[in-house]
Amino acid sequence: MTTPIFSTNSTSRIEEQRLFQQYAPDLLRYIIARTPNDDIASEILQDVFVHTIETNRCQTLHFPKAFMYTLAQRNIANFYRRQHIEAKYLNLLVEPEPEWHLETQLVLEEQLQRMFEQLAKLPTIIEQAYRLAQFEGMTYQQIAAQLKVSPNSIKYYLQEARKVLQKGFAEFNLTY
Repeated sequence: MTTPIFSTNSTSRIEEQRLFQQYAPDLLRYIIARTPNDDIASEILQDVFVHTIETNRCQTLHFPKAFMYTLAQRNIANFYRRQHIEAKYLNLLVEPEPEWHLETQLVLEEQLQRMFEQLAKLPTIIEQAYRLAQFEGMTYQQIAAQLKVSPNSIKYYLQEARKVLQKGFAEFNLTY
């Protein structure tokens, strides 16, 4: 059928009711077959018809059935997409906190001690720059202002600190 249901100027309630009566039963069956229950199918059907009527007020639909089935498919896909996102969110809320073991705490304390030993081997300004960046969360500009050096110097200092720490941890891991 290629006959337009509405023209731009004549959208009346009678035409809207005729559109609903003509396509609603088949469209509802189509939606019910693809959704978990009738309530969701009814909501999707209502959304489809509201969108169709609003669209018809702005432009003429030449293929209203195809338009409505396409809207229904998109609304069904959106329903499942939302359901998937909600399930992921609920799983995040329900997941238990990871258990903190004494062994894990000891390993972390040992690694921190090793890091502080490696930092102590560095020149004082590099150690200060690294501590301010990592433990205080300061930006290069803030550190540079506090240490009275340029931001490029801070960048260099942090690179040097990382090299020393990587080397120290590589040696540390080889001994275990």
